[in-house]
Amino acid sequence: DRLEAERALDAAFLADPATAELAGAMLADEARKRGPRGPGLLGSAEPVPGSSSGPAGGFGAAGCLDTAPGSAELLSFVEQAVDSGRLGEASEDELVGLVCAADRAEAAVCARKHAVVAELIRRRPAPGAKTDGPASMPEAYLDSAADEVKWALAETRQAADQMLSLAWDLEVRLPGTSALFRDGLLRHSKVEIIARSTGVLDPEEAREAERMVLGGARGMSPHQLRQAIQLAVNTVAPKKAKDRREHGARRA
Repeated sequence: DRLEAERALDAAFLADPATAELAGAMLADEARKRGPRGPGLLGSAEPVPGSSSGPAGGFGAAGCLDTAPGSAELLSFVEQAVDSGRLGEASEDELVGLVCAADRAEAAVCARKHAVVAELIRRRPAPGAKTDGPASMPEAYLDSAADEVKWALAETRQAADQMLSLAWDLEVRLPGTSALFRDGLLRHSKVEIIARSTGVLDPEEAREAERMVLGGARGMSPHQLRQAIQLAVNTVAPKKAKDRREHGARRA
């Protein structure tokens, strides 16, 4: 049919060394114009002609799996599609939707990993550390908790420290970010940008700063998000933001 003929033509252009770069650039530009994919995002607002009846059919733009939040159920559909051995039947649009769905499922699992780490922190309070707030997190935890994670994951101490720090931040300082993370709607790299940028703020200030960016964070590039959250930090606590910039300049 017509769609199959168009796919064959695209494949021919991509396979020809003389036209491959141009064809690839045109496909990338189409993706740029459509915008980010996922629940509530512009790139998933309208279906794209060419949906298949194959294992990736539901991942096409605006499809039920293209607009589903991250979850174990979504991961099971991703696994079925990938393990079917029939990805060659999928359209380019469905493949992109499958990548994005896998990314949301990955983020949701990663968020739950950090929730488990947070529970470990609750069981390793530092001597004399107070525990308060709805998350019941200690204000400080044993330094050795990071070593436990380090040895269990065969990771570096730095990576383990970062994991515990982010887990604490998500429970205490960034509930909105945590909610999007658990739904797979904000990937780990963007969660880290928000956590690091708000590190100078107290919990109340951090929550105010995250509220200023979370509405559009999902569709932002890392650079755009970094700029937006830094502007929010400057607005919420200008003196703290200024002190951090000066401290960074002295260390440079």
